[in-house]
This record gives sequence, structure tokens and C-alpha cells, in this order.
Amino acid sequence: MRLAIAQINPTVGDLTGNTAKIKQYIRQAAAYKVDILCFPEMCVTGYPPEDLLFKPQFIKDNLSSVDDIVSFSRQFDMLVIVGFVDRRGTDIFNAAAMFYKGDMLAVYHKHILPNYGVFDEKRYFKPGICIPMLNFKGVTLGVNICEDIWEDEGPLKHQIKDGAQLIINISASPYHMGKWRQRKALLARRAEDNHIWVAYNNLVGGQDELVFDGHSMIVSPYGNIAASGAQFEEDLIMYNLTQLTYSCSKAEHVSVKGEITKPKPYIDNKNIADVLPPDAEIYHALMLGLRDYVNKNGFSCVVVGLSGGIDSALTAVIISDALGKQNLKLVFMPTDYSSNESYQDAGELADNLGVHFSVIPIQGIFNQYLELLYDSFA
Repeated sequence: MRLAIAQINPTVGDLTGNTAKIKQYIRQAAAYKVDILCFPEMCVTGYPPEDLLFKPQFIKDNLSSVDDIVSFSRQFDMLVIVGFVDRRGTDIFNAAAMFYKGDMLAVYHKHILPNYGVFDEKRYFKPGICIPMLNFKGVTLGVNICEDIWEDEGPLKHQIKDGAQLIINISASPYHMGKWRQRKALLARRAEDNHIWVAYNNLVGGQDELVFDGHSMIVSPYGNIAASGAQFEEDLIMYNLTQLTYSCSKAEHVSVKGEITKPKPYIDNKNIADVLPPDAEIYHALMLGLRDYVNKNGFSCVVVGLSGGIDSALTAVIISDALGKQNLKLVFMPTDYSSNESYQDAGELADNLGVHFSVIPIQGIFNQYLELLYDSFA
């Protein structure tokens, strides 16, 4: 059975763009004859949508987008799992849709809603209660969402009791330095302790002050990383599951029968992405966060005021690498306090980067401030 993880970069609120991206990856996975394809947490809406969730029309439009994706899937022999916002009455849920060939098989609602640090999910969502399971062509699998796999007494425990051979966790886990090691250790422990395969799909991209680093993983029942995605960029990770530790289907709440008979194009089952060294990891996080902040807000260029010092120089280099030098303008704004060395350093940096450079003296503006505020500062 061929499993695929679509590690994508959605934009918060861009339902049309996100839907188009999801369809693109479904079509791409279908070309490789993938059997199961999963997307990240709340990929239809982007994450975190925050107070957009208080707008009934936004929830309605998100549900229409899911209907569109489900209908699109009718032409492909593939189980697809997509993160979205579900609604039951007046309550909304952080949810995962599971559908196959145009039919919605089940919907899972996130059980454990984080409300610490950057998370504020209890403000918006109700926790899930039910734990649907799938038996897909002989493989028993369970789906859960982000925090659900971190808790020892969470939904995973019940999914294991119900005979899960494969757990798919869709996530939006914000980056901090070295966090991938924590995830790797946790997922390896969950897989090895329970003798299951674990597929972990993490969002990638920047949203305001948050960066999501991707680096999704497929972990074997022995706790080994079988496949992993790139850090800080979109990726499609595919892996052929050739050994399931046992066959059990106690929880055939939803069952899709059939055999895996279609011949598949070759993929390398050693699809393990290189891990960036610490400095490069931080640098890529900075580039991704800045690039998405600029692009997703529709800005056309960035202007940086250079002092001739290290801080503004590094800022300019990050922007140049993230957005391209054509989208960066550098400005040196001297006063009587600015040294000639500062001017020379700023100009040399602009030359090295090949970036537009302007000199705008501001001593006159500074003098006007002093005159205007003379009485107040007396």
C-alpha cells in the first residue's frame, strides 16, 4: 500500500487558493498511484484562522470547499484525508475529513484542544467525542489531529485498542529551534510501543509571528524514520508500506473493500530528507517567515534603512535571499552623527547584494523635531 503525505503551505483565509493547491496534490499523488494521501491540519482554511472562525459565512464557505474537494476526488482510487473546520449546529470543530472516490467516509474531530503558548483553540472549538476508524482495503487505520498524539491517554490509546495498524496524524506544529527532535522522539516512541506505523503530516509556511517547518515523517513499528519531508518547504513524501505487523479489524466502523492491484511507478523507499545544521535551520525559518508574511499580505517590495551596522545588514541579506534582490530597496539616512565609515559600509553591502541603494539625509528633519519639541524638552 502506497502512503503519501502532502506537506503544503496554505494561506489563512484563501479558501480558493488552498482548495486549488489540495486538488493539485491529489492529482500529483494519483499519477504515482497512491492509495492513501493525507494533508495537514486545517489546510482548507489555513492555520491559525483565529477570529475568521467567528464569521458564519467563512465556516460555510470552508464547508463548500470541502464538498468541492470530495467531489473532485471521485475520479481517483485514493483515500484522502483533509483538515478543515466542521460545524454541527452552532458548534465548530477542528476536523479531518476522510473520503474515497467522492464519498465522505468519516469525519474526525480533534479531542485535545491546546490553549497554551501560541494556541487558543478552546476560544473557538468544541472538543471531539467520537473516534471513527477505517478499514481501508484490509488495513485498519485511525486518524487524529496534532495534540491528540502527544497525550498518553489521548485518542491514540483507543485507536490502538480498536486494532489500528496505521495512525495518521495531521498537524500544524509551530517551529522552534530543534523541535523536530522532540517530534521524532515522540513519534518513534508511539510507533514502537504500539507496534504500528505512524504517519505525521506537519504544515509548512509562515503566518504572522508563527513559522511551521514541515519535516513530516513516516515512522515504522520499530521506531525508525522510514521517510521524512524537507524542512521549511512544500513536499510530497511517498512510501510503500510493505509490512504491517498484524492484521486486525476490530473497529470496521467504516469499511472500504478491495485489493491493491494497480501497478505503481517506481519511488525510492529511502526518501529521508537531510536535516539542516542549527544555523541553517534558523536562517531558513527566518526566510520562510518573512517571505510568507510579505507574499501572503500582498506586499510588492521591502525597504530597509541601513545604519552601516550588523543588525540592519543581516536583515537586508535575509530579505534578499528570501524575496530576491529585485524586491528589496536599501536606504541610508545620515545625520551629523553618522560616520563616513557607516556610509561606506552601507554602500558596500548594497553593491555586494546588487540592490538599489538610496541616500536620504535626514538632518533637516531632525532639526525640525528639535525645534518643534524645544519647549516640551526644556
